[in-house]
Order: sequence, then C-alpha cells, then structure tokens
Amino acid sequence: MADNSKDHAAQLINYLLKNDSFSQWMGIKVMEADDGYCKLSCRITDNMLNGYGVTHGGILFSLADTALAFAAASSGRVSLVVDHSISFTNSSKQSELITAEASIEHQSHKLSVGTVKISDKTGRTLCVTKGTIYKKTESIDISNQQ
Repeated sequence: MADNSKDHAAQLINYLLKNDSFSQWMGIKVMEADDGYCKLSCRITDNMLNGYGVTHGGILFSLADTALAFAAASSGRVSLVVDHSISFTNSSKQSELITAEASIEHQSHKLSVGTVKISDKTGRTLCVTKGTIYKKTESIDISNQQ
C-alpha cells in the first residue's frame, strides 16, 4: 500500500484508540496500521489474570476485538463487529507483552470478514479469531481531533 494510505489508516486507528477508554485501560499500543490491517500490543498486568494465574480469556478476546475493529475501520468507514469467534491455543502470564495482528480477508460494500492472531514475544500463538464486520455508510470524522 502507498505511504499515504498507511498514514491515513494510522490517523484513523490512533483517533479511535484515543476515544476508547477500555482499550486505554488495557494499555493497548498501535504498532502498525494500513488499509485493512492493524497490529496492536498489550502488556499483561496482574488485574488481567484469571484464578489460575494466566491471562483471562476476556482480555485476549478484547484485544482481538479491538484489533479487528480497528483493521476494519482503517478504510475510513464506521465499522462494527457483528460476529466474532475465538479459539485459545496457549496461555500467557503477567508481564508478558502480547501482540494482536488483524487482517481484513474479504470486503464487500457492507460486510467484511477478518482474522486476528494473538501471539507472545516468541511468536507462540495464544489464540486465533474470525469475525464479520458490518460497514456503515458514515465515514469516521477525525477532523475534530486535537
């Protein structure tokens, strides 16, 4: 993709993150953005663990959901995840840095299908997801960002 599409996708994704309190609470950082693609990271803290001392599945799903939504919205249209499934393959623990890589695999005028892979710093897959996104006609307005 051209650099200007990467720049525009990054602006959109950073705007969405700035207005997403939950993702900010999780400490999500944007690592890379392009049209139909988003790579995010998050460091696991003690309040993200379940009773077994591993990362709560809801945290992994939330990171995947955010990555998928951001990848879909990188095109500039308001995009809402309407269906999203997850398969857990490995666990992670406190202080680990995890990375979510989301790609839009198929796009039509109203619907998109995307996948997300979350891995740890060694590249070990923690989970994979697949989701369907509904694209509204409204554009994301970043003109009022400061």
